[in-house]
Amino acid sequence: IPACAAPLLAVVLGATLGVAAVAQGFVLLALFGLALGLPLVLAVFWERGRRWIDRMSLLAERVPTWTGLLLIVLGAWSIGFAFVYNM
Repeated sequence: IPACAAPLLAVVLGATLGVAAVAQGFVLLALFGLALGLPLVLAVFWERGRRWIDRMSLLAERVPTWTGLLLIVLGAWSIGFAFVYNM
């Protein structure tokens, strides 16, 4: 699940907790999953979409490892910063 969809998923899960019927919760979660995955499924069956996905995968190979390490260090720093400075 992409990070931008996590708040939406939290809302959908909260909405499913509030419904009495299990079928309604299933339909809500199924529609969310369909809406999340349908664009990629359509892109796979469309020639231009496949080419676009291939180009994106080539760009992903170019991202250096040090960028990921830098993000890990910054994440650890921000977590440590939260423990040191209690606001």
